[in-house]
Parts: sequence; C-alpha cells; structure tokens
Amino acid sequence: STQSTGEKGLVGTAGFETTKETKRGHLVIVLVREKFRRKNLGEYLVLSLLLEGFSKGVKYFFLEVKQTNSVAISLYTKLGFKKDFVKKSFYMDTKEDALVMSIEMDDLVVTRLQFREIEIVGKLSTQVD
Repeated sequence: STQSTGEKGLVGTAGFETTKETKRGHLVIVLVREKFRRKNLGEYLVLSLLLEGFSKGVKYFFLEVKQTNSVAISLYTKLGFKKDFVKKSFYMDTKEDALVMSIEMDDLVVTRLQFREIEIVGKLSTQVD
C-alpha cells in the first residue's frame, strides 16, 4: 500500500493485493480526502502502486470502480486501463454496478508510467501550501 501525508495527517491512501501464483494485482482501494482532490495525488498513488507491483513481478492489474464515478474512470483510462466488463449490483451499500478495468504491464507501459510519475512529482512539489 501507498500513503500520502501532509502537515495535517493522512491525505490519501491506495493499496493492492496479489497472489504469488498468478502475479495478478487487484487494486482494492484508492482514496484521497476531498480537500486534496484534483491535485494529482490519486494519480500519483495509483502510479506508485503499479510501479511497485511491477518491480515485484506483477504483470497484470485489475480494479472495480463505480460506473457513475466518471472522474476515476477517466483517470484509469488515462493511465492505460481498459474497460473489461460490468459486475451487476457489485456495491453492497448502493447496489450500484461496477466497471472492471485492467492493465497489462510491460516495459513500454512501465516506461510511460515512470515518465508520468516524474511529471506529477514535479507538479506536487510546486503545490506545497
């Protein structure tokens, strides 16, 4: 898992789980406190997880996202995730459908993600409040 902290505590967290046998990563949480959204923190957290997982041998990641969460879907698409299929009534609290998205990791994808991570770190360093 990856976390981002500021002067006032935790501002975001993200995590994935994997199995040694399949080398598949499941992104299980990506969360940024509302006050800190739209500052590239969520993208940075996801990038960090993908790159960390790849360095440990994970070649494939997947996630579920609410179909109504267009901001998250746009982010995942921008990072290279593909839309796979829909899980009906996936979320117990709202009975909302989940869109399952995935990304296959290879050296080209990793290089692209590493460059994007460098760009974001540069932006984040100028956003210190």
